[in-house]
Amino acid sequence: MNIEEIVEKWEKTKLLEHCSSKENLAACLESQRLMNERAKNMSAKFKRISIPLTYRVFSYPANNVFTNYFNENTIFNAYMLKTKFNLSENESLNMEVSYVEQLANDLKVELEEMFKDNFQGQIQFDGFSCHSDDNNIVMFWA
Repeated sequence: MNIEEIVEKWEKTKLLEHCSSKENLAACLESQRLMNERAKNMSAKFKRISIPLTYRVFSYPANNVFTNYFNENTIFNAYMLKTKFNLSENESLNMEVSYVEQLANDLKVELEEMFKDNFQGQIQFDGFSCHSDDNNIVMFWA
């Protein structure tokens, strides 16, 4: 699938409406969707919030350096983030939305610090993961 097809696919969700870099955001969302499909041990709760989380983290101009070129030969790095995933099972939808917003803000701060020297280039995002046996969020990137 080329980037135009990916953008077209994600435009149908209306998530790209107010985004200044539709290609980058669509690529990040698609990368997360693919991560959700291939991750066998990912927490079901984390999978449920991963697309809205990815949207909130990467739809802001400071984070538009993240992209994904879908290069199958790329060797990705795995980085365990300091921010932990702590959404309880019985949260209301409103509480879940608030939690995702706070989690995204925490991740943005952490990623801006982590990649502050790389924001002049492109960073390939391959997805977030969180295994069901712990609360560690791992980001895959190159």
